[in-house]
Amino acid sequence: WLSAPPPRRYNPRCMFAGPASDAVAYFAQMGSQFACPAHFNPADWFLDLTSPDYRGRPGQELESLAQIDRFAQSWKAHAAAQEAGDGAWEAGLGGDMTGPPWGEEAKDDKNGRAACAAAGALPDEEEDEPLPTYQSPWARQVWLIAWRSFLSVRRDQGAILGKVVPSLFFALVLSAIYSDVGEDQKAIQDRVGALFFFTINQTFGNLLGVLNTFLPEKVVVERERATKSYRLSSFYLGKAAAELPLNTVTPLLFGCVVYWAVGLNPLPGRFFKFLVILLLTAFSALGLGMAVASASPSSDFAQAIAPVIVVLMILFGGFYVNVESLPPWLGWLQYLSIMRWSFMGLVVNEFEGATFSCEDVQENDTCFTSGDEMIRRLSFGGETVRDAALGLVAMSLVFHSIAYLSLRLNKKKFQAISPI
Repeated sequence: WLSAPPPRRYNPRCMFAGPASDAVAYFAQMGSQFACPAHFNPADWFLDLTSPDYRGRPGQELESLAQIDRFAQSWKAHAAAQEAGDGAWEAGLGGDMTGPPWGEEAKDDKNGRAACAAAGALPDEEEDEPLPTYQSPWARQVWLIAWRSFLSVRRDQGAILGKVVPSLFFALVLSAIYSDVGEDQKAIQDRVGALFFFTINQTFGNLLGVLNTFLPEKVVVERERATKSYRLSSFYLGKAAAELPLNTVTPLLFGCVVYWAVGLNPLPGRFFKFLVILLLTAFSALGLGMAVASASPSSDFAQAIAPVIVVLMILFGGFYVNVESLPPWLGWLQYLSIMRWSFMGLVVNEFEGATFSCEDVQENDTCFTSGDEMIRRLSFGGETVRDAALGLVAMSLVFHSIAYLSLRLNKKKFQAISPI
């Protein structure tokens, strides 16, 4: 059976009930304009015929509602004729369906009210339905969305491999390049370069991963929210909870491989802090990806603007440009860079209290025997790993807040059907 999708304040009505193979012929008998075109999906065609049209000129919405009402009247007459067995369906159509169901008089009716009245499509007051409300409590919405998202992640083996395999690949490549860097002066440069590349890897990988997965999902979320399927807060929390295991495992796996292969500070406490900084960097990048995807008007715009944002963060990260040499009117931008907080935390964690030899230094060349000197050289003197962690947590909260507000304020708007 086929029924018209009920717009707000209108009850569903039967358009056709019978074998699917008879539906095309049934609608074609009402007029050539209702015949399904060749090579066109009949289901899509019927959905278009029996749905209110909000796209055209003023009054076209009500005209489409009048047409839907005529379809309902036609089927009612057809069913009655079949039950009577007199085959007089054509006489019971309640009007000519071959022409516009709204009649010529509707051309001068700006709002289409007369057309709907003539077709009997105006709703009665007693048929008014309450606006849709949420059918389940907030906690159950969170649980259902988390479970749905978890199943989606588990079934999408390609997405899982797309996060794990590149992470392992770059971990092995970096391990081969920077393996056992040593304790001489060249090792200082190697360590600094490796630490900054770790921040780039975690930021880019997680940002692009969010854009590739959430941008297609965003359309579904807007549609489901419009039907009051769940609250935005339920979706956001449930989705984050479902994806947390995978988003946690990949940076930890990357860090466990590169830390010991490169030969960074062997103290257990330093290793733990290293993993924490990598994890917070990944979470901040995920928040940035959600913010970009949520605030962007289209997928193409999001894919274009995301690399620009990351490049700016790299420039203000403290590796290519010393943060103290930045112009005063640009210096504040460093605090908006994920790279700056992540790189600072990794540098302080690695070099604080470390010592290096001068065996490979030529005469009259500068030699850094203390890791604290390198920290000051990068303008991170006086900073701590705790400061970096708090900065990354703040960045993550800011980006996720932007994403949440963007989804709430930029939700897809549907034209409402107001009382007549």
